Amino acid sequence: MAMAVSVGLLFVKIVQSVVDEVLLPIVAWVTKCGDITGLVIVLPGQEDRVKRYGTLQLPHSLSFYKSEGVSVIAYGQLVSFLLQALILGAVVLLAIRMVNWGDSEAPRAETKSCTFCLSAIPVGASKCSHCTADVPAS
Repeated sequence: MAMAVSVGLLFVKIVQSVVDEVLLPIVAWVTKCGDITGLVIVLPGQEDRVKRYGTLQLPHSLSFYKSEGVSVIAYGQLVSFLLQALILGAVVLLAIRMVNWGDSEAPRAETKSCTFCLSAIPVGASKCSHCTADVPAS
């Protein structure tokens, strides 16, 4: 059990690194917006707290807004976490499917049909329980 937890934590760190160091820079390059995790929405009425430093040059970094006490919605971090969750979910789903793939044998039939009355009887039965006819072994 401890080994599974260790491997799971290691895998989470690997996925986090792939998202932060590979996927997010590609998304930032495609959207031409810089650091994705720093994307914020400044709530209405908060612009004047940023304007006091001169011209309003949005967007500033998330750390700037936090240091100035400006209320923002930091949706860039949400995008990062969603990408991580999607990748982890997909890998876990694939791992479960790979484990269950070998167990895809069709279940054996537990009953067979009587050749005379067509009732369902156990596979090992030699006589039908409904019509008492002799049933050939199969």
